[in-house]
Amino acid sequence: MSPVMAAASTAARILLPRPTTVSSEGQRFARFDLGNPDAERGHRPLSTSIQSKRANLYFATELQRRADAAGLGLRSMAVAPGRAAAPSTPTAPTAPAPGT
Repeated sequence: MSPVMAAASTAARILLPRPTTVSSEGQRFARFDLGNPDAERGHRPLSTSIQSKRANLYFATELQRRADAAGLGLRSMAVAPGRAAAPSTPTAPTAPAPGT
């Protein structure tokens, strides 16, 4: 493959639509009650949150399957950001003030 073709191929991969779905490492512990999909009976916030993160992975996988079947140039991605430090996180490192 010529350098020009290789660059064009790389650019095409970079420019593919890439919908990104957020999940969590906690999804590994999800247990589904298919008789209660909306958690109307026995709602437990943590359990429901974990189930929704697992459902997000199912969504991302199915989106990719359907895009492939339709011949769309799409790359469905899922991420689990882990324990990301944020300004609201008590143990988050603080960035130096601009200009210091």
